[in-house]
Amino acid sequence: MTRDELLVALAETSERAAAAAVDLAAAVEHCPGWDVEELVNHLGDVQWFWSDVLERKVTSFDEVIRPTGPPEGTDPVVYLRTQSERLLTALRSCEDQDKVWTWHDAEQNAGFVLRRQVLEATVHAWDIENATRPPDTISVAVAELGLTEFLEVMADNVYEDAVAPVGLSLEPTDSEWRGVLFEDVKQIVALAADAEDLFLLLWGRNDPGDERVAAALGVIDLD
Repeated sequence: MTRDELLVALAETSERAAAAAVDLAAAVEHCPGWDVEELVNHLGDVQWFWSDVLERKVTSFDEVIRPTGPPEGTDPVVYLRTQSERLLTALRSCEDQDKVWTWHDAEQNAGFVLRRQVLEATVHAWDIENATRPPDTISVAVAELGLTEFLEVMADNVYEDAVAPVGLSLEPTDSEWRGVLFEDVKQIVALAADAEDLFLLLWGRNDPGDERVAAALGVIDLD
């Protein structure tokens, strides 16, 4: 996806999350103990955080400021929309190669922030929709971006001493994208499904349907 396409995806997906938050008390299935209001505030806080990093051109974790949540009495949806627009403004005001601190050591730049925030908003928009109405479709392009990120970034966060029992060959049926999670494991299980379904599977939103698959995904720390 081009930078412009990512900016459009972030704007559209953030608005999806806001528009779907029609029942703030609804339980969020895949965020245990949270309701929609808490998830909306969380997404708003995440976008506040990265807006601040970009605006102040933070280059060290020591400079990071933690979000404190919306001001008392603020409508959560208004808070989310305000932070989404702020984040988009901050991203439009910089270039992908601009140096800023991120939690991913290999990519200390604004381009990583943009890609990660598209996927953060995508997963949580799906969560909010799933709590209030049937979720909208995630585009193949965004799902492919998420699959690539999972293999290249998230798969590095393996719990200490954990070993994946099988490798997972990811084979989207609606895309030519291909990838293998834990390709150094002797046994490889092929997973063929839509790119969206595979993306949601990796993020724990779809049932693996196979104990070996669940165990393999369970060695990755996504917190």
